[in-house]
Amino acid sequence: MFTEINYFFYLIILIAISCDNRKVNELQRSNNSEKSAIEHKCEAWNLTDEKINYFMQHSKPISGHEWHYIYYTLPCEISTTITRNDSIFRIDINAGGWAFLFFNDDFYERRGCVGVCCEELFLIMPESH
Repeated sequence: MFTEINYFFYLIILIAISCDNRKVNELQRSNNSEKSAIEHKCEAWNLTDEKINYFMQHSKPISGHEWHYIYYTLPCEISTTITRNDSIFRIDINAGGWAFLFFNDDFYERRGCVGVCCEELFLIMPESH
């Protein structure tokens, strides 16, 4: 039978044995120069001025929680400026169905669009809730 002290020494020996002779000799990285399917889609993705206006009309302000848990973030984004109420905003639109608006380089609003009305605009749409 193991006593507490014997058990303690047994664990130390097991840890020492399991950690012995382990070292990394060479780190190899794969150099995959082929683009993923989504990267190819991103290269072709674009929004016209009319589609950006359509997005602004059909999207709604969303919370950080909604943006984080409902929307996809893709490696493709369009950045442009729009005018709302005589003010100029920078808008960064992601192909995952969402956008950030900035006023004077400060974050202003998060917008998202779900449903059939925005499907043609984006590469991946969140599920409607």
